[in-house]
Amino acid sequence: MTKVGSIPAFILAISIQLFALSIWFSKYFFIIFFAETIFLKARLHDPKNPYKGNYLVLKYDFSFLWEECDKILIRGDKVYVELSKSDDYWVAGGVAKAERPTFTYLTGTVIDSFLRPLEVPEGHLLGPPPQCDHYPAKLVEVNWGIEEFFIKEKSKKAFEDAEELKVTVKLGPGGYAVLRDVEILKRRGA
Repeated sequence: MTKVGSIPAFILAISIQLFALSIWFSKYFFIIFFAETIFLKARLHDPKNPYKGNYLVLKYDFSFLWEECDKILIRGDKVYVELSKSDDYWVAGGVAKAERPTFTYLTGTVIDSFLRPLEVPEGHLLGPPPQCDHYPAKLVEVNWGIEEFFIKEKSKKAFEDAEELKVTVKLGPGGYAVLRDVEILKRRGA
């Protein structure tokens, strides 16, 4: 048997949780239904990883960036990459690391930095390293929030020999993006 006073408290607790979840989801709801659709080219990063299940791990030509000589980046810093339209696809242009640009851009977070490039796959690095006077330029890895995509069961095999992918992204305000679809553009050896 429940007390009468505990029912309103329970309803209030559930209402607060639902309100908090709706605020969190509203950003993604807006992006999915009202934001601009753009197309990017991507490549698979370790397509045979058994620990990822039916997820594709994607890398872009702006997944790794060179740190500027006068701006030190650490894990958690925000970076912005300018996007410009080239034919049917959007490509990365300049990188802004201090403040939000006024053009079409993507917002990312630095997840790691390297003093020297370890093994960066070809096509994942934006531009040559800058020439710094006092110390060598560092390479930073950036997470843009569009690196993983869930695919249907047993369809991962079809992506294993993909060389280039077409990625459909909804780009919202603040440079935040939601990954919507992935298609194979080019297969290895084709």
